[in-house]
Amino acid sequence: MRLFLLAFFQLICGYGVLAQTEYEPAYFINRSGERIEGFIKNLDWKNNPDRFRFKTSLEAQAEAKMLPQVKEFGFKDGMKYIYAKVEIDRSSINLQSLDRNRNPKWSLEEVFLKVILEGKASLYVFRDGDLILYFFRKDNGSLKQLVHKFYIKSNSEEDGESYQKRAENNDFRQQLSTQLPNTCIKDSRSLMNLEYRKKELQEYFKRYNDCFSSVSTTYEYKREDLIRAKLLLGVNRSSLYVNIFTGDNNPDFSPQVALNVGFELEYRLPFNKNKWSIFIQPSYSNYSQEFENPNSIFSSRSTVSYNYIAVPMGFRYYQFLSSEHQIFIDAAYAGFNTFNSQLFTARRGFLDMKSTFTAQFGMSYQYKKWSFEFMYLLNRDLINSYTTFDSEFQNMSLTLGYRLF
Repeated sequence: MRLFLLAFFQLICGYGVLAQTEYEPAYFINRSGERIEGFIKNLDWKNNPDRFRFKTSLEAQAEAKMLPQVKEFGFKDGMKYIYAKVEIDRSSINLQSLDRNRNPKWSLEEVFLKVILEGKASLYVFRDGDLILYFFRKDNGSLKQLVHKFYIKSNSEEDGESYQKRAENNDFRQQLSTQLPNTCIKDSRSLMNLEYRKKELQEYFKRYNDCFSSVSTTYEYKREDLIRAKLLLGVNRSSLYVNIFTGDNNPDFSPQVALNVGFELEYRLPFNKNKWSIFIQPSYSNYSQEFENPNSIFSSRSTVSYNYIAVPMGFRYYQFLSSEHQIFIDAAYAGFNTFNSQLFTARRGFLDMKSTFTAQFGMSYQYKKWSFEFMYLLNRDLINSYTTFDSEFQNMSLTLGYRLF
């Protein structure tokens, strides 16, 4: 266990060193309009950043670039941000924090807006936690927020009882209707039903630009498939020790190597370049062993037959060495469903084996669709319903995986 934890933390430290080299070809334009080529640390920000790390070369010292210094920056993979000094409505979207004012509460801020689409009409987004706001600009005009706000409608009475109702200010539809009228769309209901979502707004802006024969340029990070499935086949090395508090004839079952088979479903989180994911990994395995104390003058034969389905759920962190080579570490909390199992001890007879839970930690190397993972599980007590004895089941595994998609 001590050696595993040492290796585990060494790998984490190694990730920190490797992470320092995650600079990608990029550029920024300073306040004087000068375009400077180099490398920017790409964190695939979930929220809009207010600064970034820049290098003129991979060997150079990194410098922090902040809002007042930069008019624009972007990556060769397509992501692009622009500086903007705009009126922003940061009204809460949480039901408990809504007010009764339908109108936006404007405040002037300096921000980096992420570019979604550019053309005759351009679309941008600003994200801060749960707050997602869209901005637009026509031709070379000023940037404006597309207004969308939740608020509490004034108390009303219905059947003699007062109630409160959440309402929406969808003025962005009116803004688009008056400032970006799309004469190519004959059905006016399409605008009246337009939702304040990226996909629908992006499609509207693209159709508007198409109507005026304007090219729409999209800027979006190309992500891998977010959902993955994997087949698993491996071996477990397990052992069991039963501690009977009132005696010294404690069964100490020998280690055994057994197969485990299972599958994995993984969801790659859509930020930080998909380095984080959550997964579930059901698998089946068993452990069968006998023990007999050679120093006992009485019968001391004990047996165990343990069949279980493990269902770990946890988090995983990837480090990309190249497009084909990856390493990752993960941590999970696992439940073990016991069935057709029994534990017999010479002194206590048959003991009930219960379903258990424990934590597990793993590290893996992945090449294309193949992966090889070492996993260590904390000890668990298979007879935890008793007070006069307990057990320690130790388990570690090596697993080969093949990704289906």
